[in-house]
Amino acid sequence: LARAAADARFVILGERHDNPDHHALQAWVLGAMTAQGRTPAVAFEMIDQGQAPALEAYLNDHPNDAGGLGPAVEWEDRGWPDWDSYRPIAEAALAADLPILAANPSREETRTVGRQGFGALDADRTAALGLETPLPEAQRDQLLSELREGHCNLMPKDAMGPMANVQRLRDAVMADTLIAGAKAQDRGAVLITGGGHARADRAVPWYL
Repeated sequence: LARAAADARFVILGERHDNPDHHALQAWVLGAMTAQGRTPAVAFEMIDQGQAPALEAYLNDHPNDAGGLGPAVEWEDRGWPDWDSYRPIAEAALAADLPILAANPSREETRTVGRQGFGALDADRTAALGLETPLPEAQRDQLLSELREGHCNLMPKDAMGPMANVQRLRDAVMADTLIAGAKAQDRGAVLITGGGHARADRAVPWYL
């Protein structure tokens, strides 16, 4: 696993958000990569692009302090599990002087797409993110079904369309963040994200 991660341009580490063991393993993979000379950018789903200025300001002022990074981006106030369970990932990144990136779309962009669809985005933005290309029918149907199940089957599957659009936006923006991060100094990129965004059939890897 360490060799495969070190050889890959993009490494996507899915998780259950509330499982500390997953975060310990993510930190281990990152450490194994840096031990083999890799210096990837590290992108977090849990930090949205609207928080990028706060993230950058914190890292400029506290480049070696992983403990305060979570509070600086209102980690737990935004509903994510205890920052201390994610802290080992940030510690591994900062110890190797790796860039940390905000990977999720901003709340404003997410709300806009949820309410109005992709047509509300600038045409160039839509094209750059690959959102002009529809998901294959089977994958879209599966996504709608899973979203419905995630809401206890209380809504018809057809009503899941706006949520599916938001899911696609997140996947596409995270992929775009990885690409941009990997280009800097040709360093590659690692994504810390929920398991649903790590799926190869329709999630971040599909957009990459």
